[in-house]
Amino acid sequence: MFKKSNNLQYKISNNTIEISDGSNTVNCWIYTDLQISNYKAILQGLKGYNHITVDTKYFKSTIDKLPLSEKHTDGENVIEESTIIDLEILNNTVNMSTYSVKPFEIKCKEVYGDHLKLSYYNHIMKMLVNSFNEKEDKELTIKFNGVLTPFTVQNDKMMVVGLPVRK
Repeated sequence: MFKKSNNLQYKISNNTIEISDGSNTVNCWIYTDLQISNYKAILQGLKGYNHITVDTKYFKSTIDKLPLSEKHTDGENVIEESTIIDLEILNNTVNMSTYSVKPFEIKCKEVYGDHLKLSYYNHIMKMLVNSFNEKEDKELTIKFNGVLTPFTVQNDKMMVVGLPVRK
């Protein structure tokens, strides 16, 4: 994301690091072995399991079209919340939907898995996917095993781990 010649600035807090070149900013959470003691088991559990492979540019543009927040009512009050995206594999088809967006099929280069669903905040997936350069990283693989297990977004050079939303 950043060019080598850029003057990067860093801000570190207890559990985050912010990296900026003045134009672009990346926020990262810092986890230690003490915070996620089973991270190796998480990654091991995702090897060779359910995954989809998507064109990076296409996937970025698809999630960019979805809202970051949505309004709904609880009967009396209007509530605005961060958008939760549902990604579902069903019969070799992958659909995305939100509270206000009906399910629609996304194009995948590869689909491996039966009936499986993953829910996540749109702003989190945007951060994860924006870690990859669409010109250099043509394809991304998203690996997941279920609604409540961590998932990865990766290519042959890098992997980022995301946590799903409990609905």
